[in-house]
Amino acid sequence: MKKLFFILFFCALCINNFAQDEKGYWDTYGNSGTDKSNFIGTTDCMPLIFKTNNTDRMKLLSDKSFLGIGLTTPKATLHLHYQTDPRPCEDMTSLGRLTKLLQITTSETGMNDNNGFGVYYSNAKDLLLKQQEMGKITIAGPGGGLSIEHENGYVGIGTDQPQAPLHINYQVESSRIPNPSLFSLPLLKVGTSTANAGFGIYGFSNSNNINIQQNEPASLKISGYISSLSFASDGNISVSIPSQAKFDVYGLFSAQNATISGNLGLGTIAPEQKLHVVGNSYFKGNVGIETTSPQAKLDVNGSFKAQNATIAETITGNQLNAKSANFSESISVNSGIQTLSLGNAYHADLNWGTSYIGFNAKRNNGNWTLSGGGTNNGGAVIWATVDGSLLFASIPKTGGSTQTLTDTQIKENVKLYLTPTGVLKAKEVLVSATGWPDYVFDKDYKLLSLNEVEKYIDENQHLPNVPSAVEVESNGIQLGEMNAILIRKVEELTLYVLDLQKQINALKN
Repeated sequence: MKKLFFILFFCALCINNFAQDEKGYWDTYGNSGTDKSNFIGTTDCMPLIFKTNNTDRMKLLSDKSFLGIGLTTPKATLHLHYQTDPRPCEDMTSLGRLTKLLQITTSETGMNDNNGFGVYYSNAKDLLLKQQEMGKITIAGPGGGLSIEHENGYVGIGTDQPQAPLHINYQVESSRIPNPSLFSLPLLKVGTSTANAGFGIYGFSNSNNINIQQNEPASLKISGYISSLSFASDGNISVSIPSQAKFDVYGLFSAQNATISGNLGLGTIAPEQKLHVVGNSYFKGNVGIETTSPQAKLDVNGSFKAQNATIAETITGNQLNAKSANFSESISVNSGIQTLSLGNAYHADLNWGTSYIGFNAKRNNGNWTLSGGGTNNGGAVIWATVDGSLLFASIPKTGGSTQTLTDTQIKENVKLYLTPTGVLKAKEVLVSATGWPDYVFDKDYKLLSLNEVEKYIDENQHLPNVPSAVEVESNGIQLGEMNAILIRKVEELTLYVLDLQKQINALKN
């Protein structure tokens, strides 16, 4: 009995399988008894086509694994084409601007219209890749990728945690670089595909250095709203700043050759900071250097040239060439007994002096310092007053150490005084002269007769060998020469008196 039942069951199974193989199609309500040999497709050169409303909706080509959705001739492994029937099966609303081509959802996102990730296109041929809910979009590669934050829209290249609207992080495996410390790669490049063309922003591996570089002979310009910084292809750098703006340097400014046509303003210079000029600097405008730090200074090791320089403090340099220089305080050249100083002499004890020149004499708050050279400590001061007088004070030595004098003591040492009317006052004037007229008393000296003198006076209205009034008014007189002329006339007059005395004596006899 059992054997009969087994034979009947086997026959029924064979008949069912034979009937399904003979059927030639797949049931729409499901199929059973399938194996590896079953498939949906074609065995000839015809494509596999899926239709609705008698219109091709999806086609898998026969000669390549190209699947087209919405078109009959796919051009890629997966080709999506938005398609609507010319005569739809039912009324449809007009198309919106964006049409969804692809939507990807998971069990975590849900499967509604606004879940997951979507690819859209618009009637204007625009393409939109959209993360439709709070989630990060990341395109990853072996050396980094592209990441878009969902919270703020920040885009990261080479980092999945962007910290700015565009954050580029250079990533490279150091094992793949022969010398990582010298290797650099553009973070951003604008230009052709040639290696050394266009404009690039470079990052260096294993460091935080950034290099902004123009890679070919062309100008690079960084423009603000009204100012700009330009790097010309010939190496020149220009800063365009309007008159009401300024260029501030808050740190070390170093230049081998700087030409500044406008104003250069430097704020406070800290002790560890300095303005260092290796070559020549030409300032065509005003140069203002302000500092509140006593350690700060302006050192000029070479030639300093300025058309108009205002220096409020001390300037130290080997050579100063200035077309126009204004110093609000004193100026000192060299030190010790070699000091030449210029400064303010305005004080009542100095006849309200204006300014002075001191030779080994420096004035500070009414006190004058004269350095000693071991054996001598003298000097001299020249100063002018507000009434136009010019005074010369010669300070004698008192020993070999430094001496200090007041304004009153300096005034007491005035040896020469020139008044505004041209009068020169001095205790004594020593004139060196040659050719003193002792020759008048020589035996062969030809003395004019009184008749000849009278005739010369009648014709010229002045004595012989004496300048006329016109000559004196035009050319002035030399003190030594004029004294010699006067002595000559006195000696000639003495000879005339002696001759008259002889005549008188002869008459008496």
